[in-house]
Parts: sequence; C-alpha cells; structure tokens
Amino acid sequence: MKKLTIGLFAVALAALMGCHRTPYENKLDLSVQWKFHIGDDISWSGVSFDDAKWDLIKPTDNWENQGYKNLDGFAWYRIRIIIPRSLIYNAYIKDSLQIKLGKIDDYDQVFLNGELIGENAKVMPVNTEPRPDFFKGPSQWDVSRRYVLAANDARIHWDKEMLFR
Repeated sequence: MKKLTIGLFAVALAALMGCHRTPYENKLDLSVQWKFHIGDDISWSGVSFDDAKWDLIKPTDNWENQGYKNLDGFAWYRIRIIIPRSLIYNAYIKDSLQIKLGKIDDYDQVFLNGELIGENAKVMPVNTEPRPDFFKGPSQWDVSRRYVLAANDARIHWDKEMLFR
C-alpha cells in the first residue's frame, strides 16, 4: 500500500547534522514524537498555525503500527526544534547542514520556518513556492531523502526555535 505524504514522513532515523562530521558528535536526533495530522492544507506549513489538537506520532515507525491501519493519503508532521550553531562549529567542514530523512512513501515537501527547503529528494532554492502538484509523476518511495543547506542559508535560524515539517 502506497501513501502520499506531504510535509514529512521519516521512516528512518531523522537527524540533522553537519555535512561532514565525526561519528555521533554533530547530530540532532529527531526520532522523538512529532505532531501529526491526516489531510493536506498548505496553511499547515505556517509558523503561527496552531497544531495543539494534532496527534503525536513517531516518525521512525509506520502509520499502521501507530493506529492508522487504513490510512492511504496525505498527512503532515510538525516539530519545533532548536538547531544549535555548535553543529557547524564542531563539524570538520563547516559549510552546510544536512537533513537526512530516510525513505518516504511516496512524496514529500519539507518546510523549515514556513519556507520550502526540499521536495521529493531535491533541495529547493530560497523563495521557492510549493507546487500543489508535487505528487504527480513517478513514485519516489525508494529514494532516500537528504537535503543539504548551506550553513548561511537564510532559512536556518541557528540557536533559535524553528518549526520543521
């Protein structure tokens, strides 16, 4: 059964890290519970959107194992995080931030602070508007998602709370 996923569905360990790092030092583990909601509405990407009534779900486990046995469609994930600047300071090469999400079934759009940063395994340039038809075309279920942003990318707010979805 395939699922169309908007926002974020991390089936593997979700982590943020410096692009070049020493093992286990420059990593932020995001395998904790995230806010989760079935459906699709681009307004959910907004930083000020109230997700207080959304369910909680672990991004490292399948929907079916978490009470969504017959779900086949769109869903959004959201989490508030602080990305410490120390990730870059402690990295061997201090030029980028890597976001590894594993394989996503089938499609994804990833936002950071309301800005689109990635879509179906492609990093999106700053100020790219989300495409409503991003899920048209061949399935991307078997492609690992790895989004790399330059350390000075304006979409990253180092040491401040950010909304990742």
